[in-house]
Amino acid sequence: MTDLYHYTSLKALFGIIESGVIHLGQSEMMNDPEEYSYGGRLLKEYVKENHIDLYREFKKDLGLYSLEYDGAYLLSLTSLEDDVSQWRQYGDNGYGISIKFNSSISNNFTSLLVNKKGYQGNAPELFYSDYGPCIYDRKEQIKIIKDRLNNMEPLIENKAFIFSEFDLYSRIFFKQEAYKGESEYRIFVSRFPTSPIEFNNQISDVSYKMGYYGITEYVSLPIFKQEKILIDEICIGPKVNRENILNIKKMIYKSHHIDVNVKPSLTKMR
Repeated sequence: MTDLYHYTSLKALFGIIESGVIHLGQSEMMNDPEEYSYGGRLLKEYVKENHIDLYREFKKDLGLYSLEYDGAYLLSLTSLEDDVSQWRQYGDNGYGISIKFNSSISNNFTSLLVNKKGYQGNAPELFYSDYGPCIYDRKEQIKIIKDRLNNMEPLIENKAFIFSEFDLYSRIFFKQEAYKGESEYRIFVSRFPTSPIEFNNQISDVSYKMGYYGITEYVSLPIFKQEKILIDEICIGPKVNRENILNIKKMIYKSHHIDVNVKPSLTKMR
């Protein structure tokens, strides 16, 4: 499996250690709100131009199953280790940290979801989840769309529901080519009701916090559970005082009785 990293601030790490969880944030409240709509627009434009009958059907029925407002929650990762651009953009300009995750982050990660009532176990059926690298090449994106639509069973009932799932996949994993240098991977879950009526009663796994763009939703992913530790190591940024290495190790051990490797960045930043 590809090694994956999450860059964030020291303050965020403090909160992660204290709570024992990392947040999967609301996709619509990301740093670039336009980013979430790109894949959905590409999919609908292609369907409208190449499958007009399907487009009319989806346009008529999709409102019943649309995920646009139901909520998708994601964690952004990257394959770039100790990378200057990541430190600048997401690692508090070198004053933050990066977390290296192990393979458990992608293996059955939904089984680790926690709700306000302390639910732990297999993810409830209302969650649709996926994991993988973002796709930046427009030709590859179009090919995926074409293959998915061509393989859709012509007589399948509830096509709008299937299309809704693919619409969400496109929004999460399709990104504009300008972002290719970020080498981003994503894990996400979404409230995905089996019928539109059930949606309003299926929100117990969602919490709220004040984010940069206002009040935002999130779901929590435990990362220090003894039987399934998700962190391999932590790297402190190029501008972080190295005394933090020992303090981070001590804090994690005191809070969770786990010994996690913490190391300094080897990258030079001015």
